[in-house]
Amino acid sequence: MNNTVFDWSLPQRQSPAALFIIFLKVVKSMIRLLLPLLIFYFIRGDRGNVNTWELTLAFLPVFLLVRAVLEFISFRFHITGSELIITKGILRKQTITIPLEKIQAIHIEQNFLHIWTGTAKIAFDSAGTEKLEVEIDAVLKDKAENLKKFILQSGIVQTESNTPVPENRIITLQWSDLIKLSLSSNHIEAFFILLGFLLSVFNNLKDLFEDQFNKLFKETSVLFINSTAGVFLTALVLSLFVSVIISTVRTFLTYFNFYISSNENGFRIHSGLINVREKVVPFKKIQYISWKANWLRNKIGLSLLQFHAIGGNEIKQRQQVKAPVTRFSFISLLTQPYYASTDVVSGSRHQMHPSYAIRKMIWPTLPFSLLVIMVAWSWWHWYALFFSLSLLYVYISSYLTVKRFGLFLREDALFIQRGVLGREEILLKWNNIQQAALQQSIYQRNHRLATLKLHTAGGVITIPFITLDLAQKIFNYTLYKIESSKQAWM
Repeated sequence: MNNTVFDWSLPQRQSPAALFIIFLKVVKSMIRLLLPLLIFYFIRGDRGNVNTWELTLAFLPVFLLVRAVLEFISFRFHITGSELIITKGILRKQTITIPLEKIQAIHIEQNFLHIWTGTAKIAFDSAGTEKLEVEIDAVLKDKAENLKKFILQSGIVQTESNTPVPENRIITLQWSDLIKLSLSSNHIEAFFILLGFLLSVFNNLKDLFEDQFNKLFKETSVLFINSTAGVFLTALVLSLFVSVIISTVRTFLTYFNFYISSNENGFRIHSGLINVREKVVPFKKIQYISWKANWLRNKIGLSLLQFHAIGGNEIKQRQQVKAPVTRFSFISLLTQPYYASTDVVSGSRHQMHPSYAIRKMIWPTLPFSLLVIMVAWSWWHWYALFFSLSLLYVYISSYLTVKRFGLFLREDALFIQRGVLGREEILLKWNNIQQAALQQSIYQRNHRLATLKLHTAGGVITIPFITLDLAQKIFNYTLYKIESSKQAWM
């Protein structure tokens, strides 16, 4: 164990390896910005004469290197009293001050460059922010661990005599679990991510080659309408196959060497093969806990459990703390520090009103479908009526939402079950609710229904289309708990 003591009151630089990492990050963002111009340069026919664009591209690496060096030199971080202070900026200096007690999670990440240079990236989340507060691109791994421990102690100076808090590894992902988790990931989501990327590239290139793309779009539309079912199915199967490969590999790389350990203060979650991530979640920062599974994972007993910490509804997706649950007994291990009782489904089960399915189909699906059909009619004529199937889809999914919804109320917590083909379960303690809102549409007012929204520091939980009497009882009890509870919400 490294017992090096750092004086965090002195301004600290990043590791020299950060210079290379910052350079690559700047290059990546610049390539994303200039991608259409780069494609245009390499595919154009005549490159015999040097023009202004070529001179600009020639000097671009020099500019990027100078910018990376200046960003590295200007970056400092230190701890003064009970505050983490970050200073950065080239032309416009910026100082970020974060109270240590407001830091809700600390993430340590390593990609292959960090592993190669023996460094790590540190990211901090704090309450009241709409995005990730700050990142330190690269510091020595031992230094990063020391800073994490120091901050978790909330300002208590760390010395060589400090004894580390013992940790207990409670969950380890086995190879068989990792393979099942990878194969059962959300392949449809990966399909739409791939589709979104291709559309982004398409739009960028369309601006440069507008005439050619208009012609190609018309030819493709005619080909799609006149194609046989075999051609269409082949394209669909090929797209789904690529999506399955992408989502499987992505999940495998994300949860490789996954384990969770705990001590008296919180959970430490470690995962990743190429990008190694280590996230710390203090128990007192957890606002509510949810676990969900798609249809396939639900059949084989897998779930993804998420700790909704302070600010968790607004931080970047890659920083959200999710843990794969391969056994039902693991759920009680992960929820016990938040809520000790395992009896959360006792008592009456409250359900949504059946009219929810019809209302979702009528509004906003019906007017939106009519609008799409009218727009698509000029291209595809009678084929545009296929968009009316969205009405059937929305009705069936909304009907299943109503049938599978369950709300269980206890004196100190509430428990929600919901889902369409898969399932999601939510556990929320009353004292973590900061605000409650009771909403009614015109239809709901006429039929004594209401939608209830419970606001926490980790996100908003919506309970739609319940009876007005039940909504008012929950609303009043929530206000009573908010005003009378002496238990801290963080």
